[in-house]
Amino acid sequence: MSPTREDCERFLESFARFHAAWWEHPALGASVGRFMEDAEFAAYVERFAARWTDFRTLLGDRLSPAHTDRYVRLIRAMPRLFDRYRSRRHLTIVHGDAHWWNALFPNEGTEAVRLIDWADWRIDTASDDLAYMMALHWYPERRARLEAPLLRY
Repeated sequence: MSPTREDCERFLESFARFHAAWWEHPALGASVGRFMEDAEFAAYVERFAARWTDFRTLLGDRLSPAHTDRYVRLIRAMPRLFDRYRSRRHLTIVHGDAHWWNALFPNEGTEAVRLIDWADWRIDTASDDLAYMMALHWYPERRARLEAPLLRY
């Protein structure tokens, strides 16, 4: 069963509290986690581009020109997007695998949702968790109905 809108809001509240607690925290990159270096990021972009090529080949003409263009533009923009990360500003700890199965919803509606399975955490932009949760784990109909209201929420 998919979570209700109210469950989604409670889930987002837990992430918002967590992200806010670690927002620009002085321990980030010092005693908690580490920042990715330029060479690591360049290797990541290279791996992403190679996977994109394999993905594009696999799908062939099933991937529309519009979707193809989005991927190509993303790959071209990735070095520029890393500039924000490189600034070490507006960063927090992100879960890295944000979806409903990595949350414990209490029986009582007043308690906070507990976020579990932190195997993929890292220092990054808080919006990564939201994008991962919505783009990768929701069917298009659910996204169309809930994405905008929950992002505003």
